[in-house]
Amino acid sequence: IAARTRRAGDSPGRAMMWWGFYFLPGVGLEWLALLGAAIAVLGMVGDLFESAIKRAAGLKDSSGLIPGHGGILDRLDAWLFAAPVYYAFLRVW
Repeated sequence: IAARTRRAGDSPGRAMMWWGFYFLPGVGLEWLALLGAAIAVLGMVGDLFESAIKRAAGLKDSSGLIPGHGGILDRLDAWLFAAPVYYAFLRVW
């Protein structure tokens, strides 16, 4: 079996675009790009929001459940704002 060679136009971004077309058929490229950008930005906002809550409480870690990772909330903080927007997009579309 011959190994697939990489072409000049192949990229992870292109693969994700086709993934979006597969899971969200009928959604235009501009909407997928906007949704991806919104989720990326809101993921960072969720992280900053959770960090602000920990700072206000004077905590370094939100729990001891996952040692060395800042707690379980640090694993889910990006979802705080991104997941509701994605869900709303799916419901509206």
